[in-house]
Amino acid sequence: MSATPDALSLDDPRGIVDHLRALGWLSPDEDVSSVARAGEGNMNLVARVKTNRRSVIFKQSRPWVEKYPSIAAPGGRLLVEAAFYAAVSAAPDVAGGMPALLAVDEESRSALIEDLGPSSDCTPLYAEATLGLEALVHWLRALHAMPVPDQFVPVLRNREMRALNHAHIFDLPMTGAHGMDLDTITPGLQAAAESFRAQSSVAVEVERLGRLYLADGDVLLHGDFYPGSWLQTDRGLRVIDPEFCFLGPPAFDLGVFLAHLIIARVDAEEAAGLLAAYDQPFERDLAWKFAGVEIMRRLIGVAQLPISRTLEEKSALLDLAGELILEGGPVG
Repeated sequence: MSATPDALSLDDPRGIVDHLRALGWLSPDEDVSSVARAGEGNMNLVARVKTNRRSVIFKQSRPWVEKYPSIAAPGGRLLVEAAFYAAVSAAPDVAGGMPALLAVDEESRSALIEDLGPSSDCTPLYAEATLGLEALVHWLRALHAMPVPDQFVPVLRNREMRALNHAHIFDLPMTGAHGMDLDTITPGLQAAAESFRAQSSVAVEVERLGRLYLADGDVLLHGDFYPGSWLQTDRGLRVIDPEFCFLGPPAFDLGVFLAHLIIARVDAEEAAGLLAAYDQPFERDLAWKFAGVEIMRRLIGVAQLPISRTLEEKSALLDLAGELILEGGPVG
């Protein structure tokens, strides 16, 4: 294995190849033709490695966020992701909707993952592209319904990543302690954010929902079920990046899903109708409350989306987020 695996970089493809060879993940007669960025790689180093035999995805987690190196993150998050793949391997309806995990190395926090071929994430949904959304609901239902093998429970609680995510979902957007000048994103958004944060009843409810998020549950969740985690491939929609997975309330995954439909201008009633495909009990009002939090944090938090919206549209979304947080939904 390479002496300093955290020094791997897409600017040094030879170093990545040497690392793969040191791990025995390339056969002696396997020649690498290219190493290139695969996807956005917001959290991790992610590279597509093409050889004379195949194309694979190399992924490594480091103790920082790849897109924002100044933000610390649990270095072992890839091992949680690997545990997710292992846990769902006996559930065909779940595993079949994801790429296969080919190899994992705990010491260097590296993994080799199946390359799904020509693909793109589903963020064009925000520009009113169409998707087979019911297939995603079916996948989520299968995930939430599967029993979690006992040996994976401790790691899949994923408390370190939940603490990081809690800060960025429930805390920093509401306090503004992330230090972002939101006017650099949309002029006037800073004042809209400050007005939203001044609603004490909303702040109290967001804090309560954050405590629910941090509480351990027994249902395996994806944890970041939004268009950036869905891939359009030649084989249909696939789900990736379960590093934020945890054991908790199904309403959280469903709420995140609903939030991004609303941001993508899907009518709230239509979004609610899609949940008929989920076809198992869940806390509907709680899902809509989590949806409100997710809308809020995507507008006034660090994790911004590739969306083009006016100040008026974002202000209306913030108003809706506040209503959902307080009342559940759908409302409007």
